[in-house]
Amino acid sequence: MRVVAGGVTPATTAAAAGPAWTAAGLADTIPPMPPRYQEIVDDLLTATAASRVTIRLERPGETLPIVAEALAPGIPSLQGPSTIDLRAAPTVRYLAETLGTLIQDDLLDTDTPPPPELIQQYGARAQMLAAVGSDGTLAAIVSVHYSPGPRHWTEAEVAALEAAAARVRDIIAGA
Repeated sequence: MRVVAGGVTPATTAAAAGPAWTAAGLADTIPPMPPRYQEIVDDLLTATAASRVTIRLERPGETLPIVAEALAPGIPSLQGPSTIDLRAAPTVRYLAETLGTLIQDDLLDTDTPPPPELIQQYGARAQMLAAVGSDGTLAAIVSVHYSPGPRHWTEAEVAALEAAAARVRDIIAGA
């Protein structure tokens, strides 16, 4: 596992916020699915030659629903009803605490495991995740999955993820 420090927003208040990352009230300010979200995942899928790219937004009463997804041919979608408790997943807890970027070259060999279903049902073997913060809380997650096997993510691919997360942050901020 490689962890990239920094991320889209500083994490100065994230650790102190604890469970407040569920963004009470914040989700009401996040715009619903503008077409720009789909453009972002499409661009990121191309830039990384990934299997799947998603954007998840914090929403009241929902568990980080997917608002945009791009898929390589033959890759199953993550959209739709799910019983996965994302908030309990070590990967999501890490993102909520750090508001950073998590780079995982091999999901079968990591100290911060994803939900097992991501590997077992959806076939992911490597991933990059970027938190998008707003006012020190987790507002969104941009994820990039790769299914054929473990994969070393390049600096250019990590930069593409971080640029995509910045674009999501700008949408949320109304820029």
